[in-house]
Amino acid sequence: FFKTHDLQRERIDLARQLDQLGPAMEKSLSAIMEGAHRDGNGDAAFLAGEALRNTLLTRLYANKFLDSHGVAEAERADQEATAAQGNFEKLIATLSNAEGNTRVQALITDLRQYQAAFDKLVDVVTVFLRKEGLD
Repeated sequence: FFKTHDLQRERIDLARQLDQLGPAMEKSLSAIMEGAHRDGNGDAAFLAGEALRNTLLTRLYANKFLDSHGVAEAERADQEATAAQGNFEKLIATLSNAEGNTRVQALITDLRQYQAAFDKLVDVVTVFLRKEGLD
């Protein structure tokens, strides 16, 4: 009982982490996109939009995983996070101001934290389902 309870608590804590990091990444990407648009940097605005899309899809599939515990959802969340990472790296090359680059570096850190928390969450859910005989 205690192990199952501990796993449930850990699942809740990790989901909270995701819920905090996700909106922060969206807000930061939106600010980068708006700044790039304001600066007339269409390439950076486009890449920020693509990275925003990948980030939102990462969150969507992570949340779907929480509901379904499906491997396909976990894999899709990982694929979108990888795509977001690639767009972050391209974005750094197109931004012309230090503030934008600093924001993107912070986003890279946030995404890594999000991915680490999600990977741990997948592990916790997998162990929980095995303990409950639901896998």
